[in-house]
Amino acid sequence: MSRLRDRRVYLYVLALLCLAVGSGLSFSIFTNYFKEVFEVGADARGILELPREAPGMLMVFIFAIVAFLHDIKIMIFALFLMLGSILFLGVFTPTYTVMIFLLFIG
Repeated sequence: MSRLRDRRVYLYVLALLCLAVGSGLSFSIFTNYFKEVFEVGADARGILELPREAPGMLMVFIFAIVAFLHDIKIMIFALFLMLGSILFLGVFTPTYTVMIFLLFIG
């Protein structure tokens, strides 16, 4: 039991480390990405931020859907979802509409 618990703690800390690195990298370049690639100004960025924060309120429903999973599996799923959306944004430079959708995920 002790080895299993140690492994879970290790995975949890590793997931937190990945989240911190990913957040640091994506948030620091997000503003420049919007400005350089999509030429989004301050007003348009403000309009984008309002619906971007709305999914936070939907977390209650999302947690209800994935409640059967363990905490670590939920975190890993969320991290891979965020990683995929950020990578897609960086590699493919999608249309403005697709960018907004991926912004909600990332």
